[in-house]
Amino acid sequence: GLQPSAGARGPRQGACAAALAAAMRGIRAFSVVGRQLNDRELRDHLDGQKERGFGMMDFSSNQIGAEGVRCLVDFAMECRDLQIVKLHKNSLGDEGAAALAPLVELPGLRELHLSHNGIGADGAQDLLKAVRRGLQNRKEPIFIRFEHNKITSPADVVFAQLEPRDVCCRYDAKCTRSACARGRLVHLPLIWKQEGGVSMKDKEALEGRSPSPAAGAPRRRPASPPRGGGGGGGR
Repeated sequence: GLQPSAGARGPRQGACAAALAAAMRGIRAFSVVGRQLNDRELRDHLDGQKERGFGMMDFSSNQIGAEGVRCLVDFAMECRDLQIVKLHKNSLGDEGAAALAPLVELPGLRELHLSHNGIGADGAQDLLKAVRRGLQNRKEPIFIRFEHNKITSPADVVFAQLEPRDVCCRYDAKCTRSACARGRLVHLPLIWKQEGGVSMKDKEALEGRSPSPAAGAPRRRPASPPRGGGGGGGR
């Protein structure tokens, strides 16, 4: 399996990613999205659900806070096949982020989506501390979306809890939700994009210590602009 300081995996990494993609196509989901559920209503949904064979739980775009997260974690800990939890665009705050700690210690959890939740540096630190505790049992990467929160100095937050050899903050063709170009176990893509804008200092610190998928590749010469043409709009 992958180890925290391992190098690139090549064909094996590709095979793992392909196997994961195939498994995801048949994943069972428990999803209540965009219903403005509060903590009590979430608890009612969970209490009424007898199924525990879910691979994904999606409660994004609601009004879930720390109390609701604790109920969700109790439910999720009984879902042995759980790989993905989506809680973006809720009201977790620091207390809610910290309450997710038992989940990220599970070696089977692959994705945790937490953007737009008012999470600050304290909540992120508490959660990353739990991620670190779980690394000894983890063989596949965990992908956590933290962008658009209230995390000040995200580079300091990340490296206070994780070694550079364990974490990757890139998100491109070779570092994705299911694979890392260097086999690093913790993916924190775009964490430097917090409320108020992008911190270039943090972006450079985090990307600079992440593997470059283009390392060693020949540089491409920039394409020449078309002659005589007007500038087109970007995407």
